[in-house]
Amino acid sequence: FITKTYQFDVTIRNSHSQAVDLPIYVNSYIDDKWKFGGDIVDAEYDRVHDKLITVSMFPSQIKKFDPLTKTITELDLNLPPTCISISQDGNFAAVGHDGRISYVNLTNMELIRLYDVTADVFDIVLAPNDWIYAFPRENQHERIRCVEIATATETLHTGRSIYQGTKAKLHPSGNSIYGANNGLSPSDFEKYNISNGTAEYLYDSPYHGDFEFGGGIWISETGDQLFANSKNVFNSSTVQSVDLTYDGALIGENKIAAMDYHLGANRDYAVLEVGE
Repeated sequence: FITKTYQFDVTIRNSHSQAVDLPIYVNSYIDDKWKFGGDIVDAEYDRVHDKLITVSMFPSQIKKFDPLTKTITELDLNLPPTCISISQDGNFAAVGHDGRISYVNLTNMELIRLYDVTADVFDIVLAPNDWIYAFPRENQHERIRCVEIATATETLHTGRSIYQGTKAKLHPSGNSIYGANNGLSPSDFEKYNISNGTAEYLYDSPYHGDFEFGGGIWISETGDQLFANSKNVFNSSTVQSVDLTYDGALIGENKIAAMDYHLGANRDYAVLEVGE
């Protein structure tokens, strides 16, 4: 078998000797899976170099997958990973651990430095301003750990506190981060300014239970839409009155587990949760 599109015609006739030919197209794909090894805990796609970057436990590794050559490059990590973020240019990665952050050169798969951080890192953002932002797993009302790469200095974000287990995504502009809280009812989205290095809590959405968010967040490649775990879609804007406002919903019954948006293909690709 090969991956290809098959075409054939189906003729439909009626009792009046009338007939119509309908073209049928079938896209057939080979079921071709890779066995990665280890328990993958997080992954990001490097669109610049067309690579999939994952972190796994048992063993604790960061892996770089090349889908064209189907080759895997691995680097052993000193600690079990919890999350990963890759730089916008695809050359570096920040890996979260309990009390540590690994900073990795993805070009040669080399550990550059291991940073201390005062949190069990639940989610992480590697920003183009050469700072790393770690979001704590526990202790309820918390602070984003902001680590300057050059100096290894940790500072805490300013403004309102965030909640433990917040999921975060870097805006394509590189100037801000959006967060989705978990474990709170009603759920919500938040925005943090990172243009000055240390993060600053700006505001949350104008809603309080009007629309479900659900604890996950994804941003369109153009940066103008935010997608929630609930499949609701919200606006992203530098204008606060427009930012985080409702913009519709994706169709379907199940919630989003993971997704990406490809501008060239004009498509949203999502993996949905089952049984909800």
